[in-house]
Amino acid sequence: MGKTKELSTDVRDKIIDLHKAGMGYRTLSKTLGEKETTVGAIWGIRDLELVNDLKVAGTTVTKKTIGNTLRCNGLKSCSARKVPLLKKAHVQAHLKFANQHLDDSESD
Repeated sequence: MGKTKELSTDVRDKIIDLHKAGMGYRTLSKTLGEKETTVGAIWGIRDLELVNDLKVAGTTVTKKTIGNTLRCNGLKSCSARKVPLLKKAHVQAHLKFANQHLDDSESD
């Protein structure tokens, strides 16, 4: 896996300003020489930064509230899908299988 590149704050601010001006992700990526996924991911990062900034200021706000507010103002925001946790029965089944196959050789 390659090393990720951290965007400077002026590039992030430029992306945000141009997006507010009405430019799309594809146009922004071509203009600034960044990948489309990088430009699109700025909004997810922006949500988290807003939550942290508001916490420092003494206000408690969830990411969901910020996303709803951004959507009301014509911007796009999304949050990651929650992944279900393994149930106890599934964990036990994994352990049972692993214990049964401890002595198996790699060629089997």
